[in-house]
Amino acid sequence: MRNTALSIILMSLVFSANGKSLPIDNSTPFFLSSRGTKLADVLRDLGANYQLPVVVSKKIEGTFIGTIDSVNLSDAMNKLAQLYQLAWFYDGQALYIYLAQEVESRLLTPDYLRPATLIKQLNSVELLDPRQCRIKAVAASNAIEVYGVPVCVERVELFAKRLDTQAINREQNQEVVKLYPLKYATAADSQYSYRSQQVIIPGVVSLLREMSEGRSLPLASEQSKPQSTERQLPMFSADVRQNAVVVRDKRANLGLYENLIKQLDHRPKLVEVSVTIIDISAEVLGQLGIDWSGSVNFGGSGVTFNSNTGLSDSNFSTVIPNIGNFMLRVSALEKNARAQVISRPSLLTLDNMQAILDRNVTFYTKINSARDARLESISTGSLLRITPRIVEENKKQAVMLSLVVQDGKQTPALSEQEPLPQTSNAEIVTHTLLNKSEALLLGGFIQDQNSEGVTKIPLLGDIPILGALFRSKQNRATQTVRMFMITASSKQ
Repeated sequence: MRNTALSIILMSLVFSANGKSLPIDNSTPFFLSSRGTKLADVLRDLGANYQLPVVVSKKIEGTFIGTIDSVNLSDAMNKLAQLYQLAWFYDGQALYIYLAQEVESRLLTPDYLRPATLIKQLNSVELLDPRQCRIKAVAASNAIEVYGVPVCVERVELFAKRLDTQAINREQNQEVVKLYPLKYATAADSQYSYRSQQVIIPGVVSLLREMSEGRSLPLASEQSKPQSTERQLPMFSADVRQNAVVVRDKRANLGLYENLIKQLDHRPKLVEVSVTIIDISAEVLGQLGIDWSGSVNFGGSGVTFNSNTGLSDSNFSTVIPNIGNFMLRVSALEKNARAQVISRPSLLTLDNMQAILDRNVTFYTKINSARDARLESISTGSLLRITPRIVEENKKQAVMLSLVVQDGKQTPALSEQEPLPQTSNAEIVTHTLLNKSEALLLGGFIQDQNSEGVTKIPLLGDIPILGALFRSKQNRATQTVRMFMITASSKQ
């Protein structure tokens, strides 16, 4: 039963109802009588008689014994196909002849086009044949099955891939606009000012513009083609109301932007920064446990630093491992009026985001010119610019700080003839790494203070003229060292 079914299939293949008909020239009928000519040669001679290129499969090896008497090309091919179980296919240019056993099927899976669309386009180019080159959609799968002679299967596969690729390129090269909402990052630039200086923090849109540098990102298949100059792509914009990034570019490039935006829009870590500003008399610096030769002792713990520092400049910095013991010493000096905690500001900022602590006094001075006069503002005081960055190592977190500390004050005018106000400023720029429970101590700002006082005997010192014998004036000059103790810790 199986052999019978196979014979029926093979017999159905020997007859061809081609999409393109064979050329028929009745004025030159073909005649052949042979007792042992190779079948392949007979087929080539048949095509040559009608001036038709013939491609014969290498698997056709039989010999022809018989007669072909004055028949046209189509009848001759049908007769030979029936006798020798051949399958032939005419594409309008050449005649391809195979053994019936060479007919094959192949499964094609397009990447973009739907099977129905692909089949419709293949039918429109007259590439198929009802018997020797046909296709059908595979149910429940985005695939088509090609069935026919090898040349048909190869051409259909090549043409289908080309159609699918062209459709993908059209889709990917399509200009689209897409909105990317952000959760944590900022789409537009952020800016703030302090002491007449403006700071701009680039947003995601600025980063994307810098990355693209105003040039389009062409597909690999289009890199050799000249780019259009009508519109420069990509284009980026910020929707401030929704905190979203608007991208206008080719569809093929959207995946690149989406991945980059996801990496930029991550949840930031929080860092708490505290600053304690302390003024302490230079006379009692030794009571803090500071050894100016290069070591400091806090509660039995020692840290080496600033080996060549002297009291004349009082510039020093160190990492305090025990904050509690240090503050106990400061409190003791504060009770004796030898130290004073000016302020203890604290703030919560984002990882790797600059924070500013500014305690200043602003005064105005009049500046005259040839045509007009104007007021100029001058600010002075304590300013800290801190940029923390969380560093993780060996499953432990530390905070790296980039610090700029400025301390200033107003000083008297140089002379009555030049009454312009003067300011005295000092600045420290440093970097440090703080572990948990550690603090950075910065010093070096010396302030000279002159004070006048009157001592007298009660009542007697108030007597006119004679009271001068019972009172005296005292001028006292003191030096105060300003220190900054900075702590930083990450907040989950």
